[in-house]
Amino acid sequence: MKTRDFNNNAILTTVLNPPAGRAETTQQGQPGRSFRPGDCGQKQNLKPTLRLLLVVAAGLTTGTDPAIAQVADCSVCDNRFWTLFGNSGTTPGLNFVGTIDNQPFELWVNSGRALRLEPNANGAPNVIGGASVNSATPGTTAATISGGYGNNIQANADQSTIGGGGGNTIASDAYQSTLSGGRDNIIYAGSYRSTISGGYGNSIQLNAFYGTIAGGYGNNIQDNSYNSTIGGGGGHLIEPDAHDVTIGGGLGNAVQNAAGVSTIAGGDFNTIQPGANRSTIGGGQSNTIQTNAAVATIGGGYFNIIQPGALYSTIGGGNQNTNAGAYATVPGGFANAALGVSSFAAGNRAKAAHNGAFVWADSQNADFQSSAANQISFRCNGKMKFASGHGGNGQTVAWHPGNASWTFSSDRALKDHLRPVDAKSVLTKVVQLPLAEWNYKGYAERHIDEADLHGVALGAIQGLNKIVEEKEARIEALEKNVAELKALLNTLATKPTDSSGGGQRQNHARNGDQW
Repeated sequence: MKTRDFNNNAILTTVLNPPAGRAETTQQGQPGRSFRPGDCGQKQNLKPTLRLLLVVAAGLTTGTDPAIAQVADCSVCDNRFWTLFGNSGTTPGLNFVGTIDNQPFELWVNSGRALRLEPNANGAPNVIGGASVNSATPGTTAATISGGYGNNIQANADQSTIGGGGGNTIASDAYQSTLSGGRDNIIYAGSYRSTISGGYGNSIQLNAFYGTIAGGYGNNIQDNSYNSTIGGGGGHLIEPDAHDVTIGGGLGNAVQNAAGVSTIAGGDFNTIQPGANRSTIGGGQSNTIQTNAAVATIGGGYFNIIQPGALYSTIGGGNQNTNAGAYATVPGGFANAALGVSSFAAGNRAKAAHNGAFVWADSQNADFQSSAANQISFRCNGKMKFASGHGGNGQTVAWHPGNASWTFSSDRALKDHLRPVDAKSVLTKVVQLPLAEWNYKGYAERHIDEADLHGVALGAIQGLNKIVEEKEARIEALEKNVAELKALLNTLATKPTDSSGGGQRQNHARNGDQW
């Protein structure tokens, strides 16, 4: 066999798998290191740093050089060369290329190392491909570097893998971790079973085990933030002790110290501050859940803020909305504030300043604020309308600005089963109703009104009208009778009297006697 020793540029001959199971080497021009003719099994001066030597089986003749001539004359060695044209009749495990001691085995190309196999006592070698500056620190077992340049797996990071890229590091005790590629990414000590899929300048820092960075650039999972994930994007930060945190993507999002089990799905420059554990920001820009506002949610939007200690609060989206009370809600809109506990503010510049207050404001460019706890307030410059349904079948109740009362839909087309009402009967029942002053339990305000007051009043009015009409008819008849009587009296008063009894009758008339 004829090939080149890359250490000293010498010509070597090698026989693989001699009877004793070792490869024997002779170097041209050095007496005492050649094989003896006919004895390929003789153990003679095995070179300790053996490179992979490919045997040129074709064209070997006794006239090539003395060393090759000796091997060529050895008939028992003919089938023990690995040739450039392939071998037949080999047995896996018995026939192999490699070493049988504890020295590394390397493959070179173009005078440089391309693959290094490093033995370990437990039988799990390190596999180091790529540039010769790639390395696995002694004490690491079953480590793999598939390629790239300047990649390193440090001590006790057993069974870890770097797929490629450049300047990537898996530090000590970060066992069973994976760094797929990219540049200048690092998994720090103790962050075992962690993964960086690629990208640039990403890091999983001390003891952030089971951490994952899918890619992107400048993303960091800091110390003790175990079970945390950054999906991609750039400039994201999960601060120390924020375990089980997820940042899905976007730009410059941060979950700060001890805000564990929190999520920022995306967007840019969103922040969950310290102690706001189990909180969520869905997306948007520059939204913030502040200190200790645990289990709070901002769905998206811009520059929305849940203030410190506002537990279980929600802002659905919108712009420049804020919550200060626990359990408070702003569904969206602009510059709304739910400041009280369990308060609700929606629309435009609505301010629920009291506990339990519900405030909705229209588009007028002014604040509209609650004035008491547990109060419902609406600002409606158009009108307020309630409807029971849609289309022509819906009943409506509405209030228009400037009106002193509510209006109710009264279209005949909306009504069914019409029948006349006995107005007198209604009046009779109204008269029989017990009329008393009263108040609701727990409230001081006094009342005398009854339910369905409008209908009752209408019936009573109609009944009274009928009574008035009947009385007017009787009065008209009585007035007619009176007129007739007056006419009769006038007639009687004008008749002439006789000479014998007239005076007496006149006297009786003057005295008021009846006759």
